[in-house]
Amino acid sequence: MAGQHHLCFGLHPQRCAVCSTTSGLLRCGGCKVVSYRGAPHQHEHHAYHKATCQEIVQTRETFAREDAALRAYPGDWTLPADALNTCVGDFWGLLGTRDYMRARYAAANALLKLTPWPNRHDRSFTLIQDDAIQPSQVYGHTSLDVRCSGKAGMSARTNSKLTSRNCLIRAH
Repeated sequence: MAGQHHLCFGLHPQRCAVCSTTSGLLRCGGCKVVSYRGAPHQHEHHAYHKATCQEIVQTRETFAREDAALRAYPGDWTLPADALNTCVGDFWGLLGTRDYMRARYAAANALLKLTPWPNRHDRSFTLIQDDAIQPSQVYGHTSLDVRCSGKAGMSARTNSKLTSRNCLIRAH
């Protein structure tokens, strides 16, 4: 697209949440997202990670139940069968899919709350600059704290100033 510039940062390798090592890692048995070099590091990080871990587990279970219920729904005049494939784009307009959408959003939102400790590594994201972006296109449901290296407030590709009016930040 004309006038659009991408600053892409690749996915970081899994790191121990305590020491940042990238090899010999084990995942948290609860959330299965956070990695540790071993049991001592998991124990050290437990107090910090416990609440988020429990939230991820609970929201994942709720989402799995809602997903299974929607997939098994036989269909009627309010919601067709196989709504995940036949009603793409119309989900919020169908009352029978709202519990599924709320559960999906809650599960994604719980994952966004993860912040490695004490090493706060950059998340993977794409910064899109486009002067044609309207404020109505920027959804304010979740705010992400994005830190990137280089000149703050400047596009690395064009050296033009980045503002909240002409940028979208999409987390991967």
